[in-house]
Amino acid sequence: MTRDERAVLLKELLRIAEETRKFGYNPARFLQDVFRSERDPGALVTRYVRNPPSDGFARLFEEKRLDLTVENVAWKFRRLFPPDVAEAAAKRLSEAGFDVDAQPTAEPGEAGARAGAGAAVRPPPMPHESAATFPPLIATRLEKAAADNGFDRPLGGAGEWLAFESTHAPLRIWLGLDPAGLPVVAISRADVHRALGTLGTAVERTLPPGAVAARVAAGFDVLHQILRRAYQLARTLPNGLLDRYRKETRSLPSTTEAERLVVQRVGQDVFRAGLLEYWQDRCAVTGLAVPALLRASHIKPWAKCDTDAERLDVFNGILLAPHLDAAFDAGFITVADDGAVLVSPLLTEADRAVLGLDRPLRISRLAPEHRVYLAWHRAKEFRTREA
Repeated sequence: MTRDERAVLLKELLRIAEETRKFGYNPARFLQDVFRSERDPGALVTRYVRNPPSDGFARLFEEKRLDLTVENVAWKFRRLFPPDVAEAAAKRLSEAGFDVDAQPTAEPGEAGARAGAGAAVRPPPMPHESAATFPPLIATRLEKAAADNGFDRPLGGAGEWLAFESTHAPLRIWLGLDPAGLPVVAISRADVHRALGTLGTAVERTLPPGAVAARVAAGFDVLHQILRRAYQLARTLPNGLLDRYRKETRSLPSTTEAERLVVQRVGQDVFRAGLLEYWQDRCAVTGLAVPALLRASHIKPWAKCDTDAERLDVFNGILLAPHLDAAFDAGFITVADDGAVLVSPLLTEADRAVLGLDRPLRISRLAPEHRVYLAWHRAKEFRTREA
């Protein structure tokens, strides 16, 4: 298959995906397959035809739109495929009641790519953007970035943006391009945008309705990092853990001591899951990335918190390696507002060396909201002298 033939086939796959949106079908998974097979779309078509019918085929059968199936693409472009692939595609379509004989054969060669791509093959301009400034392949990459990172509800176009939501995180995002062709993400929550820190670069530009800020990514790899981090933050800030805890304990009794311990355990599990998300499965100090070894350390201890809101506040916690968690809980280390780890004078030089505290250590991802709890820890828990 020549490069031009691959290009025509890729455009046809993108066209049928876009057409399915018109009756409410979400082709995100199919588009991910298309994007992964960008260099060899013929292999993707062959795999779909040789495998059992997909869920998408069943949905298109229900909608009486088998003309938008990958099988029909294989049949239309049968000159590009081995005879057994074209025949298998025709058989599946025929068995579903589709008149394959009425389908014209598309011209896949260079002449066909030049003459036929405009009407029969080129996908129509996307509703949110003109084809010249928002190519279908770029739209596919943006959709894939959203879907891969938790934003599984495409909301269509909004001016120069593609909008998405998540079924698991209270956040809306909009994706687009800056004048240099770099991906841009706009975000609906100021706290999430602020907590993204140095990921991407904040930009001043016209925002879609509902967005509070935007930042540009240096490339699609950085865009994936921004979206993953935004998703994690949206699930934890500001009351995400408290909401999860209330939902999970709503039906649990709490009259006896044993029952209250069960409820408390649920809360601690929710808190740990939230810290793992916030700190991205890494110790905030050492970077240790073995979740099974990490401890969700409360800054203000669970028993000393005044409310569940304090107990389940993601900013009232730091994810730490076991030895640092023990030292922090016992007051032998604390953290300054700038993130520097402070070591109790009660630890000898030998003790510090054993614990790895004989060199400067720092937490780099502290938010302003952490500082209230850290000030409490320095005043109430940090050991500056023998008790």
